[in-house]
Amino acid sequence: MTFLRKLELSCGVVAAVLGLLILLTLVREDQEAARRLEQDFPLFQTVLFGLLVYVLPSFLVFIGSYLHAVKQRPSGRIVLITATLAIVIIFLLSLVPLVWAAASLWPLLSVLLTLFAILTSVISLLVRRETRQFEKLSGT
Repeated sequence: MTFLRKLELSCGVVAAVLGLLILLTLVREDQEAARRLEQDFPLFQTVLFGLLVYVLPSFLVFIGSYLHAVKQRPSGRIVLITATLAIVIIFLLSLVPLVWAAASLWPLLSVLLTLFAILTSVISLLVRRETRQFEKLSGT
């Protein structure tokens, strides 16, 4: 496995971990807000929101990078780029809440998730270019 493929897979793993960290941060912050307001904590809704909006796309980035880097399947790049587009759209839609949550860890993690998803996609495109150059040099 080449350096770029290892880097692609590593960035995919980081994206998946960031998705889980965002979920844990959302649960902690919502629980703290509910405690301060003396209201019931909606655990199920918070976890479902975090899973659908952050964890699922970040794990799709990881799965796509794994399929592309390790299994060398072109469908992995499609999954990776589609999940990256979803993460970028979610990031753009949540810009206003991110600005208002300045004293929180959530905005930083969201920015990092978006950057690592984009980085993973760019690296997957570089792997393709590297593979083509290798094929030209080897004559296959």
